[in-house]
Amino acid sequence: MSKEKAGIMKTGRKVVISPQIEQVTEITLKKCSKEIGCSHVVLVKPATWKSEMVGLASMELLDKTHFEFFIPLEADF
Repeated sequence: MSKEKAGIMKTGRKVVISPQIEQVTEITLKKCSKEIGCSHVVLVKPATWKSEMVGLASMELLDKTHFEFFIPLEADF
C-alpha cells in the first residue's frame, strides 16, 4: 500500500505525509520521498473538524503552523 501512495510523489516537489495507521507505512513513505528526490517533506498531525461550521477542518503541522480549510461534504463520514 505504501508504494501505491508514493506513486503521486514527484521529483523536486513538496510532499505532505499525514499520520498512518501502520508505522511501517510512514517509514516507507519517508524513504520513497527521499529516493524520488522530493524537495521538502512535511509531516502533519490529523485534521480536526470544527463543529461550529460544517465542512471546516483545522490542521497543525509539526512545525506548529496552524491553518483551516473547507471541505464541502454534506454527510457524516
